[in-house]
This record gives sequence, structure tokens and C-alpha cells, in this order.
Amino acid sequence: MFLSYYWSTPSYWVALTNGLVPGVTGGRLLLFTAAVCYTSDNTSVKSRTFRIGILASLYYLATPLGSALSGKLMVQFGFLVCFSLCTLLNTLALLVSSCLIPDTSVDYDPRRVEPFTRQILDNFKVLVRRRPHHSRLIVVLCVLTSPLVRSPMVGEYSVLYLFVRYKFGWNEADFGYFAAFKLAGIFFGTVFSMGILSKTCGMSDSMIGILASISDMAAATCYIFVTSSWQMFVVPLLDIFHGAAQVICAAIISKHIEPNELGKVQSVKAFFDSLTPFLVTPLYNKVYIYTFQSMPSAFFIISVVFGFPILVVFLVIRKVDRGGKQESNNNCRENYNNFNNNEVIESKEKAKQKPIALSSDENNMSIVTTPTIS
Repeated sequence: MFLSYYWSTPSYWVALTNGLVPGVTGGRLLLFTAAVCYTSDNTSVKSRTFRIGILASLYYLATPLGSALSGKLMVQFGFLVCFSLCTLLNTLALLVSSCLIPDTSVDYDPRRVEPFTRQILDNFKVLVRRRPHHSRLIVVLCVLTSPLVRSPMVGEYSVLYLFVRYKFGWNEADFGYFAAFKLAGIFFGTVFSMGILSKTCGMSDSMIGILASISDMAAATCYIFVTSSWQMFVVPLLDIFHGAAQVICAAIISKHIEPNELGKVQSVKAFFDSLTPFLVTPLYNKVYIYTFQSMPSAFFIISVVFGFPILVVFLVIRKVDRGGKQESNNNCRENYNNFNNNEVIESKEKAKQKPIALSSDENNMSIVTTPTIS
């Protein structure tokens, strides 16, 4: 808002401010990660997928509404009014979260907080720690799959406007209508998959992920062969489950870790998600630059390629996760309690099996035992 008022500000300061401030503070990615952690921490395992799905669907609903509203405001009132409204809405959100959302975190001693670098290493250690059954494998697969799920949407939107302008002659308004239609379809698809398939029908998370990955690959394949504008509005009907795939990764992770590990594991997931634009956007742009004259839709092939490992991961999770059956909070805690107790017993048995050596104390001639150092 400040830079829009002073038009004499150099462009590199605008770019630096727009990239550095959200990058240091976390931006929307950190906000969504915190919202997922809070929702998971205060929701039962049975309802967790549905609640996280509603959270994500509201995000997909707000995006097209905000884009449409900002366009009207900038045309009629200018940038200053538009950015002022954004500042007002963010301030309102801060007040609501501070005053109306209860703090359910556990009290801690600030003196026992570890250094920042140690916390980063501990987060990765928590990700790969031993867990009951196949939970470690499932958590690692979901963390690595989450960037792949985001990659098609991030990469496609970086060149999608160039594609429709070159192939169909669309302008900004036409592309805005298409983007709003597509995101609205993702919103309704996420609500349907989370509210009907997951909550009402009891479909497992891994099965929803399989349907979402197949839907994404089918939509990307259809985009490759579109020849007219009306087909661009039909293909998004196949891509309505795209938002569900992102929700499923977060939901599965929350069900296979302990409550005190939610923030650490989700932060690692957010770290990998934040790398997606840096790696995927140049890839899609390079492919489009080299193929837009001969085959403008070739970049959609990358989305199809990304879909195959996602499908394989969800198939593996469905196989090893005991058929993908949902568990209650008590069962999950019981599994981890039994696993942690077994680890304590194993460590004690290993300590007992270590040989000991005798040494005499010259002062009082009493016999003491000291463990042998190996």
C-alpha cells in the first residue's frame, strides 16, 4: 500500500518487498500450516479429514472471489483502495484469531527452548523416527508427495494465460472467468470428497487420494488435446478433486504422528512445499518456450508425469495402512503408547546385557561396579 502511493519507488524495491517480507514471515503457507496443525490438534481422527477439507475448500473459494473483487476495485478506485482493503481484512483476521480462537497449546518453559538450528534438525529427525506399524513409511511418503501434488497447479498457472492467449486469443477478462470457474469447481469437488465420500460414505483417505490423482491425470491429458475455447470450460469438471489430493496428504500425516509432533512434521512439509515454485515454474516455462509454436499444450504432459508417482504413493499407502481403515483417537494413542513402552523395555534390556567390570576403591576397599567402555 505504501509503495502504491509513492509511484517514484524503484521497481526492484517493490519486488524485494513483495518477495522478502512474505518469505521471512512465512506468508500464506505458514498461515495454512498453522491452521492445519490447530485443526488437527483439536479434532478427532474420524472427523479430521472432513475438517481439514472444509478449511482447504474455503481457501479455494476465497481465491476466485478475491481475484474478481480486486479487479473491479482496481479499475474503479485504484491500487490504494484495493491494498487498503487487503490490510483491513488481514487486520480483522488477526483480531479474530487473537480474541475468538482459544489457545490450546501446552505451557512450556522458554528457557528450555532449543536454538533455531537445533530445532530444524530435530524436525527432520522427528520425520524419520521409528513409529508403530508402517507409520514412518506413510508419513515420509506423504511429505515427499505433497510438493508433487502442488506442482501441476503452480506450474500450469505460470504459463496458462500465455497458452490460452496464443491458442484461443483470450484476454485478461476471459482468463479471469476461466480461473474463477476452475477454482470454484475445485471448491465444490473438495467439499464433495470430504463431506460425502469421507464423512458420510466413510471412504478411506488413501482411496480419495487415488481418485484425485486419476482425476488430475485425466484432466491434464484432456488439456493436451483441446482445440476450442468451450472445451477449456469442460475439462475442469474432471479436475474437481485436485484440492482433495492436497488435503489428503495433510490428513494422513496427522493420523500417523503423535499430537506433539504435528507442528514439526507439518513445518517440514511446508518447507518442501515452498520449494515447489522455484523448481517447477522454470520447468514449465522452459517447456512452453520450446514447444509453443509446434505444440502449445505440451507442458500439460509434465502434469501427467507428476501424476504417476502420486498415484503409486497412494496405492502403496492403501496397501500398507491396513486397508486404509480409519481409527479413533484412543486407538492411535494406544498404538503409540504400546510402541513407546516397547522401546523403553528394549533399551533397558540392552543396558542390562552390557558387560560390567569390577574395580576396587583404595580409600574404603569397597567393591563397586562400572560399565565397560566399548
